[in-house]
Amino acid sequence: MTSNIVKHSEYDIEKLTFNPLTNPKKKSLQSILLPSYDGGRGPLIQLPFIELDMYGIPSKCDFYKEDHQRLFLKLPLNQKNPETKELTEGFFKKLDDKLNTDEFRENVLGGKKNKYTYQSIVRTTHGENGEPKPDKHPYIKLKLLTEYPGNDIKTVVVEQCDDGARFLKTDTQSLSDFEKYFHLRGNLKCIIVPVKIWIHQTNATEAQYGLTFKLFKVLVKMPLERFLKASSPENEIDFLDSDSD
Repeated sequence: MTSNIVKHSEYDIEKLTFNPLTNPKKKSLQSILLPSYDGGRGPLIQLPFIELDMYGIPSKCDFYKEDHQRLFLKLPLNQKNPETKELTEGFFKKLDDKLNTDEFRENVLGGKKNKYTYQSIVRTTHGENGEPKPDKHPYIKLKLLTEYPGNDIKTVVVEQCDDGARFLKTDTQSLSDFEKYFHLRGNLKCIIVPVKIWIHQTNATEAQYGLTFKLFKVLVKMPLERFLKASSPENEIDFLDSDSD
């Protein structure tokens, strides 16, 4: 499997293509375009470690009332981290630039360029005034890999300890079990895959489109305070006896 994984810096964006809509005038309210990489399915893409210093798996709230609405990871892109900044500008924004062109809209989507609006991979959090919030990182949305029709989670979780040992987690099929590995200040190394271009007809003359990524596998480094809490509750901490005891 590792032979089919490449680092994001080694992924050739120019080899990523999408088959044009065969009859764009008859597209449904929800259409999709499947990706091809150099004529085949293409490799999985490994991202660098990213600190989960905000966002994560969304909590239940008025906007996300059901678990099936929360089956995604909102991954922060802290631009103060040089590696994350390079990932943002050298990979995701280049993908955005490739897909958000008049040429793509006309040749692949097969319609008039002014009828389509693009939903960026790299997104920003906006306030009530419509302006980006300066205290919030840009982010990407990664959908979890699930099994239809039961929504059992198939995204693989591997936990890495401080000594470098790695353990495959097998209790992650439900969202309640899966999300317990995504603590604030944890570090995530994600393996992702582009699965489709979605096209949503917003009204009779306009449509929106964007690229969906799924989270295939994730390596989790739990923050130290969480690791200590999970492995050594306060009332169970033992001490070595001193020589004088």
